[in-house]
Amino acid sequence: MHDLRNPLASLRANIKALLITPEQTPQIVQEMDQDLLRLDHKLGAVLDLTRQRDETFETVELEAALRDAARLAEPVLSRHGLALELDIPPDIPPARVMPQALRDAILNLLINAAQSGQRHGAVALRVHAKAGWVEISVEDRGAGIPVSARERLFEAFYTSKPQGHGLGLATVRRIARAHNGRIRAENRPSGGARFVLALPIRHTEPPSWWKARSQGSPT
Repeated sequence: MHDLRNPLASLRANIKALLITPEQTPQIVQEMDQDLLRLDHKLGAVLDLTRQRDETFETVELEAALRDAARLAEPVLSRHGLALELDIPPDIPPARVMPQALRDAILNLLINAAQSGQRHGAVALRVHAKAGWVEISVEDRGAGIPVSARERLFEAFYTSKPQGHGLGLATVRRIARAHNGRIRAENRPSGGARFVLALPIRHTEPPSWWKARSQGSPT
């Protein structure tokens, strides 16, 4: 809630500015629109982390699901001057997943990569299957993961980024757990970070806390 106060304070200041300097209305309205977008993004992230979902597992072609997430992420990457490199082998087997939740997890990882500090080139989205599991990795060439952040990286509301809200990676962890999977992060030897979402190829039903919010449910 503290994080929501900044754009609200900015909105209030701009409303007052409209009365004092009406000749600057176009610029002020543009700034207010940006504040509203920031609020919407932050509230959406909170809902992603806490909302109840009725989604069930389906057998899906992973390539289609990942390309859908990539399509949604491309405008964000483009604003940071980055392209997207897809590496999806044709022999990746279908997997039982919750399609919308998986898309949200990959989208959050790609947005996280866009905010990594990488200035040019491409962010990579790669898929690898082995021994009943599928590993989906997102790699960037940014600043990497600070040592001080490694222990708290997936905690809700923790962020080391000036523009971050600390909910994207927490949402990814929640979705991974709902799939009985896991998420890990590491620095790449050549620079930047790699986030790997590992999911079992076969699964049946989401856990009870995914469908009904309960005290102590994982985040």
